[in-house]
Amino acid sequence: MNNRITKNKIVAAFVASLILGAQFPLLAQTNRTNPSVNPEQSASQSEATRLSKQANQLSQQGKFREAIPLLEQALKLQEASLGKDHPEIGILLNELALLYTNQGQYAKAAPLYQRSLQIHEAYFGSNHPKIVTVLNNFAMLYHYQGQYAASEPLYLRALTIRETAFGKEHLSLATPLGNLAELYRVQGQYAKALPYYQRSLRIQETALGKNHLSLATVLNNLGVFSLQQGQYSQAESLFVRALNIQETNLRPDHPAIAQSLSNLATALLYQGRYAASEPLFIRALTIQETVLGKTHPDVAVALHNLAGMYQEQGKYAASEPLYLRALSIREQALGQNHPDVAATLTALAVLYRNQKQPAKAESSYLRAIRINETIFGKDHPDVASSLQHLATLYRDRKDYAASEPLYLRALSIREARLGATHPDVGSTLNTLALLYQEQKLFSKAEPLLLRALSIYEARLGKEHSRIATVLHNLANLYALQKQPDKAEPLFHRALKMSEATLGETHPDTITTMRTLAVFYGALGNSARAQEFIDRAIRAEQRSQANVR
Repeated sequence: MNNRITKNKIVAAFVASLILGAQFPLLAQTNRTNPSVNPEQSASQSEATRLSKQANQLSQQGKFREAIPLLEQALKLQEASLGKDHPEIGILLNELALLYTNQGQYAKAAPLYQRSLQIHEAYFGSNHPKIVTVLNNFAMLYHYQGQYAASEPLYLRALTIRETAFGKEHLSLATPLGNLAELYRVQGQYAKALPYYQRSLRIQETALGKNHLSLATVLNNLGVFSLQQGQYSQAESLFVRALNIQETNLRPDHPAIAQSLSNLATALLYQGRYAASEPLFIRALTIQETVLGKTHPDVAVALHNLAGMYQEQGKYAASEPLYLRALSIREQALGQNHPDVAATLTALAVLYRNQKQPAKAESSYLRAIRINETIFGKDHPDVASSLQHLATLYRDRKDYAASEPLYLRALSIREARLGATHPDVGSTLNTLALLYQEQKLFSKAEPLLLRALSIYEARLGKEHSRIATVLHNLANLYALQKQPDKAEPLFHRALKMSEATLGETHPDTITTMRTLAVFYGALGNSARAQEFIDRAIRAEQRSQANVR
């Protein structure tokens, strides 16, 4: 019987990013000069301001590596002119740390944020709203590194400072509330995340109205949250609302519109609506190329997403050159060892695995793991994700001795860093169970699938596509053990859930139909077997019509 595994939704790489707050506008503060300084100092400060502006322009073009030495030079000039503890130095340190963060050079960013925070606290006080931006960005650095326990208190402190200074309904609270929501979302703490999203949205709607441009960010993030919950139609509605707001308030080719287009396209893709999804991804790419240039890192994101859509449809020849172009852009703009490079390598490896090119897939996986381990350390969730992918590649070629320890290491990392009931733990349990199932170690596989099912139902609700996947695999396990009475209701529950969450024409739904046909055929029930073969054929025909 066919084994259905959790699909790798590579296109999710673009999803709405953390709210960055007002860090870039702070560069304008470096334009101030001190009227009491001598002409030499004034010239030095003017040069520092020029360099800062040039660095900001390069940063907005995605040329982070070119911007860094300019900002470092500006910092050196200002330290010589103003001293090492002047608030302008704190601003420049924050901006330089942001550039290093964008480059994935987190070890260089952390001490800069620390020093910036110390300068701000010494000058303004430890509870002044002026320090919130640095707190936010420092928290974000930990967030990117998967150091959630270090990130949370900084976000909470930023929120408390603004609540104390401005009250609990002030517009400035929207950013720290949104960042906390994102932090809890990535940890799978969905019940904690939702009220922060909702409060951020409510504050902005009350202060700005329901169609203000600022609402688009929280609507996009709420849409991503809904996607992860398997609430695809709700996510679609949120993305449509965000897009409508942006199209009303921005020019048609604004990059922010490209992000919302990509988000909406992904919501459609998750529902198997390929014909509706493709033009949105293409429009997003066209906008990014036109406005930002063909080598900007955001163009790589759009290429990556379009490639993922083609991969999802099995159009590997269309997918590969897009991934390779995205990889080239990221390597040139961000460096050979950036996390985004690792993400594209992982996506390419999945593609090569699907194309039955295991040597290419293995090489890409191993390079992605090396990058992530170098940047994040050996126990980061992104490392766990790459390990799980590599383990599945080894499972494909029946190298179970190589596969099992990788799955176990991925599971250990995710349990330690994300918690024992995070949905990603469920994903690893599911794939590890398939490894044991293939070896006919059914007694090892069953408790893993049951635990994965329990995690998903507790965290994602009773109706989610991931639950359908585990139900399918659990049913298959019982069928292999000649326990049809246990298998049959689970297969039907999986099919009903797939139809409800993904749609009748989605590949996962069709896989379950075909597995049910095999199941009934093995039982000698040819009528029911033919029923599900016919349903699968009709669904495939409608799916192909949707693609066209």
